[in-house]
Amino acid sequence: MPKTGEQNIWAQELAACIERGAHERLAHYKPIFVTGTGTDVGKTYVTALLCRDLRSFLRQQFKNEQPLGFYKAAISGAESLEDSDAGYIKKKAGLSSAGTSYLFAEAVSPHLAARNQGQVIATETINNDFSAVYDSFQLTVLEGSGGIYCPLYWDLSKMSYHDAAESNDAGETGEAGETGEAGESGKAGDACSELCKNSDVALGCFTICDFMQAIAMAVGLKVVVVADASLGVINNVVMTVNCLLQSGFKRQDMVLVLNNFKEGDAFYQDNLNMVEAMTQVKVLGTLENRADHINYRACMETLLACLEE
Repeated sequence: MPKTGEQNIWAQELAACIERGAHERLAHYKPIFVTGTGTDVGKTYVTALLCRDLRSFLRQQFKNEQPLGFYKAAISGAESLEDSDAGYIKKKAGLSSAGTSYLFAEAVSPHLAARNQGQVIATETINNDFSAVYDSFQLTVLEGSGGIYCPLYWDLSKMSYHDAAESNDAGETGEAGETGEAGESGKAGDACSELCKNSDVALGCFTICDFMQAIAMAVGLKVVVVADASLGVINNVVMTVNCLLQSGFKRQDMVLVLNNFKEGDAFYQDNLNMVEAMTQVKVLGTLENRADHINYRACMETLLACLEE
């Protein structure tokens, strides 16, 4: 499972926050977190369609007009909530509400938008706001910003390149030498794994992946990875899935959605076949450019069965 020890401080705090609301919780399913292989792959559009379809299905199951809630920790590039990704998803999916903790007009990564405004993005605020949504709906869908390593907040005075380089110098003898072989005290793979460990919640340096890990440890999580189905998708999907695996997520907790897919095109079909073969993660569905529906390759019952609390 995701990070152990001190790195789990966020998960511990989130679990405690959620526990305080347990007596009035409506949540029936584990949350779904929609992330992408990068920026501008259609993540928000896919999220809106997925929320719409899940809401329609769950309304019949629970006889509840609004069984689904949406939350996004930080949103950039919008002057108001109505004009933001959350506002778009609320309208497109017919939701009663769609919330965020931090809204920035500047269209840059949340950590930079916050820094430019002199604002601190606090895990405590995110915990409280996410918990409120989680407790109020049968299913909560979340969307990340950019890809999984998009920084939510980063205090450069606490962790910069030089800080990370100095901490890694101690293990220099274990890194690969000029011949490409690992030193006696370590393996070449150890140096690679350090690339994904340089965030530190306690220091105020954390990413989307840290938030995902906290939710996964606190209540469980299903991850939907959205990718553009065109040239480059195989590499992009394999890298993202491998990073998720390295971060403690399991293949059975992931599904893929391929955007801008062309049905009947041999090239796109091969891309689909290859990402499934190389990642061993199923493609939940595809959608053609700006199509108003997802072509699901598995029924809603199959997806939701994986989310049972």
